[in-house]
Amino acid sequence: MRRSLPGLPLALAPALLPGLFLALAACSSPPPRELSEHGLVRSIQERDEKQLQLAFDLVGELGLGLKLADEAARSQAGSDAWWHSRVLAFGPELRQIRRSLLALVAAAGSAGQPLPLAAKLSTGNLSKADQDSQLALTVELFSLLGLTSSGAESQRLATALRAEAKSFLSKLQSSLFQVDQLRLQLWSKLRERAGLQALLKEAQPGWRRVQAAWDFEVLPPQALGRSQALLAMLREELDDLDLEIRKLGSKLARLAGLAADRVLPLQQSLLLGKEPVLSPKAPAALRPEQLLQRVPELQAKRWRYGLAEAELRQEVAAQWPRLRLGPSFRFRPDGILTGGALALELPWPGSRSGVIAAAVQRREAAREALEDALLGQVHEIRRARADLDSALQRKSTLLVERMQGSEQAWRSTRAQLWVKGGPVAVKEWLEALSGRKAALRSFAAAERRVLLAELRLRELLGARPGIQREGER
Repeated sequence: MRRSLPGLPLALAPALLPGLFLALAACSSPPPRELSEHGLVRSIQERDEKQLQLAFDLVGELGLGLKLADEAARSQAGSDAWWHSRVLAFGPELRQIRRSLLALVAAAGSAGQPLPLAAKLSTGNLSKADQDSQLALTVELFSLLGLTSSGAESQRLATALRAEAKSFLSKLQSSLFQVDQLRLQLWSKLRERAGLQALLKEAQPGWRRVQAAWDFEVLPPQALGRSQALLAMLREELDDLDLEIRKLGSKLARLAGLAADRVLPLQQSLLLGKEPVLSPKAPAALRPEQLLQRVPELQAKRWRYGLAEAELRQEVAAQWPRLRLGPSFRFRPDGILTGGALALELPWPGSRSGVIAAAVQRREAAREALEDALLGQVHEIRRARADLDSALQRKSTLLVERMQGSEQAWRSTRAQLWVKGGPVAVKEWLEALSGRKAALRSFAAAERRVLLAELRLRELLGARPGIQREGER
């Protein structure tokens, strides 16, 4: 077939089609986005319900099957839903994983595409219009049929997306339990501080009685000194507790992506005086098969094994030959001749065997990692149960032997100090005060250990996070 092209340099005609493709590709470039210091600061300050909803919408786009709290639930400041929604939306590590997931979703849209079109131009002297030139346009046939690595790439990206989604859920579960752990520690420290503050307040009348006895020269100098030292020690311990509380508040704010000054008022107003309840109750026992289905970390490792398998299939698919077919055009001074073009690429025998063998080893490593993680999870659960039993026993012993006894001794010596006021009464009062302080701190530590051990066991069993009663959620 011949067609005349009057007035057009024949050598330049074949370049029109590649130029058109380049122009179309340039049109798809996203616009640049400038990064300003003012914009960054404002973005942090504007982390309100609107920004929270935008983050939830992004998570919804991922299709992870998460049961997201509604606006009414997450607006109850300090509740489980309030904290967990902010961790999901503003947690630093989760924000990065979420964007990685969205990037994989976007990349999956381009996966499995055929290999690029190929254009081959053969010409003589471009400066002469009467020179013959030839243009061949070819497409790879097997990639159109999904038989080469392009088809395997689509499957690999789909598996990578699921694996990354499970990693996101695993990190989310870990972050939520980490936040709950900090909330429990903060609640416990606030409660411990309140107990010591109450003890210090109860000791003030006794201290005034000791000072009066000193003024009347009823007491030896060392009695007054011991009283001053003990009360000073109590105040120092309160100062240390304040520092620990501020540090916990800072960690909690960091995990939830909040300003530090928002944390303590929430904890003080909503948790102080309430007993945290880890609900719903964690299962008593789970079989290893159930752990694989319930624990997000194990699910993530299971999908990483699937990803290693998909990567192996991709390496195997790369062994396919490449067959290119397409039309060919010869541009002559008197017209255009059309024809066909064929190109065959055959991989060198054995050239992919080493790469495939390496992919097999990576797959087996992923399987062994899952196996080891499951075994480790079983051991961790057994140890966590033992820790919880020990913590419960310790708390029960302290409650009976020290808390009740120290309270009775403290009440009795306070009364005796007012009645007698002598050196013996002061000595007994100081011993009771010291014993009561030690009992309060020991019991607070035991109570904290119980709460954290129970929370850890729930996390290992794949239970739902949260530290509030069902009616308070």
